[in-house]
Amino acid sequence: MFTTVFTHQFNASHQVPYLPGELAELHGHTWRVSLTVAGPSLNAHGLLMDEVAFATPMRDFISARLDNAVMVGAGDPFAPILDAHGKKLFVFGSDYDGAAWPTSQALALMLAQHGHGWLAAASDRKDVHLASVTVHTAEDVTATWRNPTLLPALTFTR
Repeated sequence: MFTTVFTHQFNASHQVPYLPGELAELHGHTWRVSLTVAGPSLNAHGLLMDEVAFATPMRDFISARLDNAVMVGAGDPFAPILDAHGKKLFVFGSDYDGAAWPTSQALALMLAQHGHGWLAAASDRKDVHLASVTVHTAEDVTATWRNPTLLPALTFTR
């Protein structure tokens, strides 16, 4: 199995007001995200896939929508205030409806869902899959989404 890891870093703030402690307060991170693509073989060019065709829309999306943004939930009372003041917002539960709040796990899930589309546009191979998405909020804290359908059934021969 071969893998290619696409990594991008961006700065954004977020808050999750229903959680206790400092996560409830507006705070920022230098987020680092890694999307891993996997497949059993290389193409005729010695690559798993067209790397630029995947990396470009990934980085464009992150730069346009998340970099230097405030990530909030649709139920966050600060969302309308920030929006009224022209702040760059990404609203979970609105801009992305797969999760209500901007947790690192929700960000991993959102990027995984977009990643499937980026991969489909970058490669027509049916044996290449998005294997995982890891979100780093700190040097020692990560959240990872793993593709549950990637692993084939195991067969044993004698």
